[in-house]
Amino acid sequence: MWSVNCNGRKATIVLNGRIGEVGKGADDPTAARIGTALGKHAGVKEIDLKINSPGGNGYVALALHELLRKHGAAVTARVEGLAASAGSLVAMAAGKIVMPQNSRMYIHCPSTKVEGDGQTVRAALAELDAVTAQMAGIYAARTKQPRAKIDGMMAGAGTWMTPAEAKALGFADQVLAEEIVASLNGTRFTAEGQSFDLSEFDIDVSGLAGMERRAAAPAAPAAGKRAAKPKQGATLRDVRNSFESIPDRIAAATRAGNQAEVRRLGEVQAALRDFLLQQGEPRTVAERIAERAKGRLTLSPEQARQAIARMANLAGGR
Repeated sequence: MWSVNCNGRKATIVLNGRIGEVGKGADDPTAARIGTALGKHAGVKEIDLKINSPGGNGYVALALHELLRKHGAAVTARVEGLAASAGSLVAMAAGKIVMPQNSRMYIHCPSTKVEGDGQTVRAALAELDAVTAQMAGIYAARTKQPRAKIDGMMAGAGTWMTPAEAKALGFADQVLAEEIVASLNGTRFTAEGQSFDLSEFDIDVSGLAGMERRAAAPAAPAAGKRAAKPKQGATLRDVRNSFESIPDRIAAATRAGNQAEVRRLGEVQAALRDFLLQQGEPRTVAERIAERAKGRLTLSPEQARQAIARMANLAGGR
């Protein structure tokens, strides 16, 4: 998803999620459409490029890099989550790259899928090598790192970088003190309200450790006071951040309830087993009956003890 918004001399380009369209290859029109949208506004001197992308189409990334580099405006890129794979390549067009504390950057070699005879496969491999070399050249030029070092970083599983690492290597210019709201649930990554499944992209997700940050929970109102009403004009992000802790509180309450239920069933099971042992049942039989009954028990431990006492009295009077 992308958007272009202009306000006088300043334009904002947002790249969220996949860069380009699935299956389009070199024919993908995304870069041309962004160029057309930007070209409608003459006199743009500054471009804010906001990136939260796990990657996508390398051809689109190369075209966007060229578009921004040749535009003439001062470009500042902000990594609002991930600048991974193709996303990192677009960022390299910026004169200034800034990264919040828990954002990440990732570079690796591009990949492709091809079917056909030997000639088709060899042509695809040659094209892939050419694209890889072009990307490596862009990284090397932006960072001033030796080409051999860039080749090594891109090889294999690629290289994840924290903001501090990216700055030290020349991939970023400033590490911001602020942090983004981000979470990782399996392969589902969410940052600043944008979510995507990383399993759909050819990247190693191991480098995302330590990224997760929750928005601060709203302070509880003082005793006897009502919670403050939301401010007029609050944004969707304000509202989302205000209630960010609710899922955690629900999960904690669920866990506590589950633990209490496990303890309850354990106590009832133990009481039933002890009663059966008192009635002369072998221990293995008593334990087996009590285990089978555990999933069907709806009594509290106290109710179970009272019922078992009544059963014991009846048994004693036989």
